[in-house]
Amino acid sequence: METDHWKKLNLGCGVTPLKDYINIDWENPGVEGFEFVKRDIARGLPFDDNSIDEIRAISVLEHLDSDDFTFVMNECWRVLKEEKHLMVKVPYWKSEACWRDPTHRRGFSMGTLRYFDQNSIHHYPTYGFMPWNVVGNQLMDSRGEKQSLIEWVLSPYKKGKWANL
Repeated sequence: METDHWKKLNLGCGVTPLKDYINIDWENPGVEGFEFVKRDIARGLPFDDNSIDEIRAISVLEHLDSDDFTFVMNECWRVLKEEKHLMVKVPYWKSEACWRDPTHRRGFSMGTLRYFDQNSIHHYPTYGFMPWNVVGNQLMDSRGEKQSLIEWVLSPYKKGKWANL
C-alpha cells in the first residue's frame, strides 16, 4: 500500500471516493478506478504510527457511538504525522440534517471537538482523548440548508510527553 506520493485517507468514503486518497469504508462502494480498503474504522486503521499526511472524515463521525468516536479520533491521532491535518465535516446538532438520518448516533456543537484540543480548558486527558490542536472550525450551509454542517481542521499535538507514543 506504500506509494511515492503523500499518503492521504478518506474515511467513510461511501459512494464518493477521492482520487489520490486511500478510500476506506466498511463496504466496497463498487466505484472503479479508486484505491479502496474495506474496513470498519471502529476496529482501527491499518496503518503505521505517524505514516499519514492527511485524513478526511466527511459525514462519517456522526455514525459512531461515543466509545467508537473516541477510539477513531485516537486512531487518527496515532497514524497522522505531526503538524498534518484531520479535516472533519459533521452535522450541526441544531439542524434537521443531523437528526433526519436514522443512522446518525450523535450530533456536534461548535465546541464538541474542543474537548480534544490540548489548549482548551475543556481538554480532559482522563477521558482518554489524545491531544490535538484545533486549527479552525466554521459553521456551514449544505445542500440549501442554513448552518447544517460544522467543518473542523485539527492537527495532532505530539510534543513533550506525547512525542514518543
